[in-house]
Amino acid sequence: TTYPIYLFTSALTRDVDGVVVERLDTGSTSCLHDYTLSVNDMKKLAHAQVVALNGAGLEDFMDDALAASSAAVIDCSQGVALLENADHIHEEGDGGHDHGHWDPHYWMDPGNAAVMVRNLQEGFALADPDHGDAYARNGEEAAGQLPSFAGDCTQALEGAEGAALITFHDGFRYFAQALGLPLL
Repeated sequence: TTYPIYLFTSALTRDVDGVVVERLDTGSTSCLHDYTLSVNDMKKLAHAQVVALNGAGLEDFMDDALAASSAAVIDCSQGVALLENADHIHEEGDGGHDHGHWDPHYWMDPGNAAVMVRNLQEGFALADPDHGDAYARNGEEAAGQLPSFAGDCTQALEGAEGAALITFHDGFRYFAQALGLPLL
């Protein structure tokens, strides 16, 4: 459903015969809470055998479509220690719409990303047990890159007394927490 899910799913299913990974057209809007499934998205869902979701309430717009689908659903947020959304309901200037209870940007923490990869690997192995070994192998490789990334980030911050993360979007809370950075 989202680009991070697409990237992890593509890595996990690499070189697995008969598996095609397609992303829904969710990149055309800046906020998934404002998204409506397109006709092309509905066609993809109708033919999908597995749908990988970010979860954490991000894809509530898909509830009806998933209820009508026979696809197996993988919720990548399972087992992740989710943070409560900083702005559960935005102010009037943002239309006053609800952005959900949980902060759905959990992939920004490499440890959470590893949980996502494991959830995908287990979900694909259940849906397609004939390729379970390939999913496990690809999952190990993908998850194995994440500690290196986390180490690189930590090393880059060594000696940076008083370092903080300044951002325009609250989607970096998991990243800041993982690196022990104050978020300004």
